[in-house]
Amino acid sequence: MIQHIFPNKSEQDRSDTGFIETGKQESGPDSSPVAYACQNIMKSQTAQFEEAAPDEYSRSNFSESLLMHAILNNSQDAIYVKDINSQFVLNSMAHAHQFNLADPMYMVGKSDLDYFPEAFAQQAFSDEQEIIRSGKPLIGQIQKFETEPGRITWYSASKYPMFDKEGNIIGTWGTSTEITKLKQVEEALAYANNELKKLAGIDDLSGLHNRRHFYTLLNRAIKQHSENIELGFPGTFSLVALDIDHFKTVNDTLGHLDGDEAIRHIARLLLNNCRVTDTVFRIGGDEYAILLLDTGLAAAKEQSERIRKVIETSPLILKGQPHQLTVSMGVACIDGHNDLNEFVHDADCRLYHSKRQGRNRVT
Repeated sequence: MIQHIFPNKSEQDRSDTGFIETGKQESGPDSSPVAYACQNIMKSQTAQFEEAAPDEYSRSNFSESLLMHAILNNSQDAIYVKDINSQFVLNSMAHAHQFNLADPMYMVGKSDLDYFPEAFAQQAFSDEQEIIRSGKPLIGQIQKFETEPGRITWYSASKYPMFDKEGNIIGTWGTSTEITKLKQVEEALAYANNELKKLAGIDDLSGLHNRRHFYTLLNRAIKQHSENIELGFPGTFSLVALDIDHFKTVNDTLGHLDGDEAIRHIARLLLNNCRVTDTVFRIGGDEYAILLLDTGLAAAKEQSERIRKVIETSPLILKGQPHQLTVSMGVACIDGHNDLNEFVHDADCRLYHSKRQGRNRVT
């Protein structure tokens, strides 16, 4: 019996759909396209079963109408058949329950516009019309829509062309599985992975980018610079190397905990006084670096001098007492450098020159 599929229908009505009360399917010339369409769905979803159960006696216990009844009334996936105009002609119980409907027959003659947001429904219509035109199915499409403000629902959907007895496409049929929980797990995992990547590139003590990330971004900047030159857009960028003057004395005098606070103090001053396009790194110990994109040597030296003065006039306050800190800086521009190590070495050499000249200066 398949009364759940076609509720409130008379015996004549049900026979018009290609099914009769006994569950035997009519195969005469007057069978409806919908009945033939249902055969298509059943055959495609039970082919594997039939291959595994070749015994005619066993197969006779599983008529096509019984299988259709089981699939459409018990599957947790939404199953539907649409006509050439993308209007529903058959829906599973799960599809009806998706819209809080007790009877799938309420959906017959309606379209996605009656149940989904307009943009979602229009895309579905466009996809189905392309399937009808091309005869090619659409498999494993990930769909997203907002069922109510703030609530996102995800589905994995597959759609297929529906053929009549003569092989003409008369509509589409499809299935959709809600995968919202799976997407939520994926998003949580992606967020966790992104946080791990951030942590892998962040120095714990200062909160600045660490040494590893320094070389990653510097390599990327050099590669981009080379590509721009090939395209006729040379541009330039600069690198600043700096460290805290007499930091060993700071550690020995104030202690390592206060030395750590000095590291954080300089990090805050660098972040607060660099541009949005600049990237600040802690290379290790009391050594820092600043990557200045789209900045030539003269402009980089000018900015470094400004930062140096800010640090000089912004004492570290420990237990209510001010402690003056200064930095020595070396500035190098990518122009004339073809090698990353050479570029970094040039900035370091200029930093050491600043120290030899008395510290608290930019070279």
